[in-house]
Amino acid sequence: MSFYKNFVVVLLYCFCCQKTIQAQSLIAGIPSADVVHKGHVEFTHESQINFWSVPNQFKWASFNFVCYGIGHETEVTASLINLANKDMNNLAVGTGFKKAHQFFKKDSVLSKWETKFTIGQNIFFSLQRPEVTGWAYGHLSFRLPKLHTRFTGGATYGSPTFFDVAFANENGKLIRNENAVVCALAGVEQPFGKHFSLIADWYSGNHGIAAMIIATQFNFGHNVFIAGYKKYNQERWSEGAIILETMLRL
Repeated sequence: MSFYKNFVVVLLYCFCCQKTIQAQSLIAGIPSADVVHKGHVEFTHESQINFWSVPNQFKWASFNFVCYGIGHETEVTASLINLANKDMNNLAVGTGFKKAHQFFKKDSVLSKWETKFTIGQNIFFSLQRPEVTGWAYGHLSFRLPKLHTRFTGGATYGSPTFFDVAFANENGKLIRNENAVVCALAGVEQPFGKHFSLIADWYSGNHGIAAMIIATQFNFGHNVFIAGYKKYNQERWSEGAIILETMLRL
């Protein structure tokens, strides 16, 4: 019982240490409400790894983003998505922006909730076919005072290139669904002190990123490392994947 008592004490301590929890937020799969500070550059790499679904096959896919803060809670981005070692059919480069607005900043009580509205837009250029597509999203988020739990919810709209809308028919041939995707997104972040958080996020629907990710986040200064597991909404996409993500402020 002493172990559980000590564990509870540590949790309560972390919940109450308000001044140590102002670390950069990332989440794993959905865009976070945090924006790169003006004049700073952040590089984010995400690897998704599966080595157990098919015997003797190692499947790897990645997403890469560079963000630059231009001020006014806005960042511009460049990205390389869907780089993989298997079934690579949606490789694309993109450019876009993310803008956040915090409500009630000057209110001494309501500002503690960090209520934010965030929007973003990206245009993607396929490297494998003559195709220009896009992705847009918007969400509302807030933090619970004292606990600092952040909840995020919203919607997103995009092309098959970003959402990896493809499937194999009975002959094993890869077929692309050309219909755009509209789906919900949600996330939760719970920091425990300055360097560690538990995070989870989710996309609704039935497509290549329609999944829940549950992960741990470690903060080292302004740099972030995430390790977790991705569980797809539909098993036909995959049995899941290990998620490894790192964000470096340059």
